[in-house]
Amino acid sequence: MHKRLLIFPLLLTLFLLLAACQPPPAPTVAPPEAPTPTAVLEPTAAPPPAVTEKVVISEVLGGIKGNNNYEFIELYNPGSAPLDLDGWSLAYRLGTSEEDIPVYQWRGKTLLPGQGHYLLARAGQDVGVTPDAAFEQALNTFNGGLALYKPDGEIADRLGWGKAPEAFTEGTAAEAMANGVSLERNPGGEAGNAADSDDNAADFTLQEAPHPQNSGSPLTPAVAQRLTIAVAAPEQAEPGSQFEYSLLVGNETGQDVHDVVVEFLLPAGLTIGDLPANVSASDQDTILWTLETLADGDEATISIPVTLPWTYMTAVAHSANIQAADWPDVAVAGPAITAIAGGVIPVATARDLQGAELTVEGVATMYTGGYYAGGGNTKFYLQDDTGGMQVQVFGGEDVVDIKIGDRVRVHGEIGVYRGARQIVPILVPDDVEILAKATPDTIPAPQPVSIADAATDKETLPGDLVQVEGLVSRVEEFSYSYEIDLNDDDGVTLGLYVDKLTNIGVEIIETGKLYRAKGILELRDGKLQLYPRLQSDLQEVFPPILLITADAPNTVQPGQTLSYAATIFNHTAAPMTNIRVEATLPAEGVTVESISEGGVQEGDAIVWTLPELPGDGAQVSVTYTATVSELAEGAILSDGFSATADQWPEAAESGELITFVGDTVPIWAIQGPGASSPYVLDRLSVKGVITGVFPDLDGLFIQETDTDDDPNTSAGLFVNLSQVAGQPA
Repeated sequence: MHKRLLIFPLLLTLFLLLAACQPPPAPTVAPPEAPTPTAVLEPTAAPPPAVTEKVVISEVLGGIKGNNNYEFIELYNPGSAPLDLDGWSLAYRLGTSEEDIPVYQWRGKTLLPGQGHYLLARAGQDVGVTPDAAFEQALNTFNGGLALYKPDGEIADRLGWGKAPEAFTEGTAAEAMANGVSLERNPGGEAGNAADSDDNAADFTLQEAPHPQNSGSPLTPAVAQRLTIAVAAPEQAEPGSQFEYSLLVGNETGQDVHDVVVEFLLPAGLTIGDLPANVSASDQDTILWTLETLADGDEATISIPVTLPWTYMTAVAHSANIQAADWPDVAVAGPAITAIAGGVIPVATARDLQGAELTVEGVATMYTGGYYAGGGNTKFYLQDDTGGMQVQVFGGEDVVDIKIGDRVRVHGEIGVYRGARQIVPILVPDDVEILAKATPDTIPAPQPVSIADAATDKETLPGDLVQVEGLVSRVEEFSYSYEIDLNDDDGVTLGLYVDKLTNIGVEIIETGKLYRAKGILELRDGKLQLYPRLQSDLQEVFPPILLITADAPNTVQPGQTLSYAATIFNHTAAPMTNIRVEATLPAEGVTVESISEGGVQEGDAIVWTLPELPGDGAQVSVTYTATVSELAEGAILSDGFSATADQWPEAAESGELITFVGDTVPIWAIQGPGASSPYVLDRLSVKGVITGVFPDLDGLFIQETDTDDDPNTSAGLFVNLSQVAGQPA
């Protein structure tokens, strides 16, 4: 009758014993006497297993009908003690070749059980038994050879079949395999695979029912009295998640055993959680569990909690073993394989997983259609708490529509284009899923960074939505973009790339002015650049002053109402009091109709007195309307608005306002006397005589018939028709 001793209690734990590694019969109810007492030992490193030098190739399959990739290579240890395969390697040759083709090399401690097997299967193939490891090299069914090398380069075993390479054959080559027919070393089956006369033809037999065995398969020949160990783990888990390895050990030796040490090798990349009191980690990847006594017939179990890395990988727990001071043999567990896949990967982690197919999720920081992505394509950016990334959607133009603030999940492959890390959806549009539409609350805020960091940090900032501030030192136009340079106080320069697809106007931006710029910081050909997205991403930063701006319509018809408006800004840090705003009325041609609250007409001016205006950019607006005379013609001129305050006695002025009577603005006025037009970003109509058509420039030139005779203005104007359907051919 078996007794079961639970060293570490588990709730609802399912032991997933590997195929061909069967548990003992279901235990009966234990008698009422107390279980064998178990004491906790100070953990010590497991003594090295006895070394046997004999390892042979025991079975090979080169494919089945309809699937040439259904292949495996099996090794056998005819000795009683396990052997560490660290440093060993396996090579393959075609029948006529003298060149070794690497099949597999063992790195790190890897135990092949005494009288046990080790299974290599072709990657991605299910051969019915969990493989200990996988290989990529295809095998030829009809001719070829394998050689097993020791760490010192000596060949430990060779197997040649069919027209085999002489260097990889012992004696006479074995018969050629056929689809679904393996070569198995004699005697085979439950009798093991120990035959080794140094003649492949004599030692191997064609096996029509291949029987792959791994390190957890029953020992052959069977051993009645033994220690047992099995490791169970989930077959799949998501990156960043947690699970537990379950270790189950048993004593079937026929006697109590003492000073028991169980060794578990943690797969690389996993992090150990809190361990039970009698379990310790001797180094980063070796866990030791000690038992003072394990009574005959008893079983014990523990759980090893682990946290998975934020990456896709396959975690293989192998070579777990149990030994006791008063029992000669070491038992080895079969592999426990967990595929770490699925789930959502943090963007910062995903950026480094080049070539991986994965899923990311975040808030869109850039809309589709604003950055050039190639014909028929589109792209956008998303960002989570860890970082941002470009999403390049091939074939996504007019199919994928993303707005800033949308919450988006993207499945695709990670890659690099001109230095920018990106994810490329595989199925378009299915792999781009909008989880939630943008709302005012979901619009992402930029991360303020210095120009120095934005210009140099190529590790953590690319792909992120950031905000910088600096003096404009260059504004230049190109065919498809504008470029702006911002400098900090130390002379460090950050380039801004303004894609013309964003429809951002830069005409009002002047060198020497302080600007605050927002956008996506990205690497392009090794250089960091900021990519603004919206007109509002480029904002002038004003000195601490009282500022007033004013606006009036560009054109008006006789008899219509004309509206004037002014906005007063307090860019100082402190509030201002008793703000006086004055509007100078046009000298002729209009009659005042209405005045906004607080304003009164005083002769040829309208005056507003405002009690207080807070600081830090606070603003307030005033307006008035006037009716244009039926006899008005030419232009209606106003000296504009001015403002003063107790703290700002010198008047801030808006400048002159001009409104043309009719429906067009003269070319000379559009050109203006300065370096840039006073009508930048305004919508207006103009008329003139066509003087030249230039299809290569997507436009034409017009010229006015009546001019102002000012040598500082121009009578000609280029009309860009690139955004107009039916432009001249």
